[in-house]
Amino acid sequence: MKPIWFMIATLSASPCLAGPALEGQVNINTAKMADLVKLPGIGPKKAAAIVRLRERKAFTRPVQIRRIKGIGLRTYKKLLPHLAVVGETNLAAQDCRR
Repeated sequence: MKPIWFMIATLSASPCLAGPALEGQVNINTAKMADLVKLPGIGPKKAAAIVRLRERKAFTRPVQIRRIKGIGLRTYKKLLPHLAVVGETNLAAQDCRR
């Protein structure tokens, strides 16, 4: 019988339990609210703040998203692989079922 800590470590390491894995990018200048909410750490309020900020002036670099209250360095690092300021939004959640 395996120790309980081994089973807990195995379950917590499962990528499916952490949420869907994302693939692709979101153009923060053109993305719809539904696409922005798919990003890790972005809820409806932060998505609305992103839309308000880009309406005043378009983003020229992904780092400018840090102007949004609640998006600090840690959240920005999670978002960075999925952020774009040009091109199309092509973000999709990977299915972790086998």
